[in-house]
Amino acid sequence: MATAIITGGSAGLGLLFAEALAEQGLDLILIARDKARLKQVCRDLAGRYHVAAEPIAIDLADPDNAEIIAKIISKTKDLLYLINNAGFATHFRAGDGGERIRRLQRNAVNVMALNTLLFSSAAVRPMVKAGQGHIVNIASTAAWTYTGNYSAIKSYVLTYTQSLALELEDTGVTATAVCPAWMHTNFHSVAGLAEPAIPEWLYVRPKQVVSETLRAVRRGKSLVIPARRWRLIIWCLTHGPRAWRRQFTKAYLKTKNYRH
Repeated sequence: MATAIITGGSAGLGLLFAEALAEQGLDLILIARDKARLKQVCRDLAGRYHVAAEPIAIDLADPDNAEIIAKIISKTKDLLYLINNAGFATHFRAGDGGERIRRLQRNAVNVMALNTLLFSSAAVRPMVKAGQGHIVNIASTAAWTYTGNYSAIKSYVLTYTQSLALELEDTGVTATAVCPAWMHTNFHSVAGLAEPAIPEWLYVRPKQVVSETLRAVRRGKSLVIPARRWRLIIWCLTHGPRAWRRQFTKAYLKTKNYRH
């Protein structure tokens, strides 16, 4: 039976990916911090879809724990999907002080950037050997803006995944960067942040993100920007004057409600 490994798989986008792949008959290995919630999610998915669902409760911000997960990935038989989804918002302004914020910023780099590299690398060899597999890395439309550490991390994820996709051409293995815009999930609350006060039409539905992603993966696409309106926005930010990115970012930052 083919297996999907999903980080951040107990809630939000990760849980929706888990449901979609379980519905296709894939066994699951779900990784997240909340042990009780993770176990319940795995029981529910196993019962609903009659698949194996293994919970691994672990803090991926710890580099030693990340190495443990990398070894599990490299040794998982019939690994068909790796979805690097774990993450949280880190929209703090330069100069925001305190050890808690500095720790969050370091953890963000570990969880969303370094682990994407580590876990993707761990999956490549068994997938290439099998001649099939899909690596899905969650980036963000923030990769085209200037929102501090978070934008820098997501720019890294986007560039790394595009490079990986190029390296994997003609191997039967795909790498796809997913760049969703804002979604109503637990993403901000995990980091103690309020959702931005932006127009509702700028939000995208998490289920739409999952369906568009899986469709793009099947087609071998290396980049997914869910929702047509956002593809247009990103096209403008990519091909227009660089000042547009600054103005877009400034407008967004004015909506932010920081709570630490």
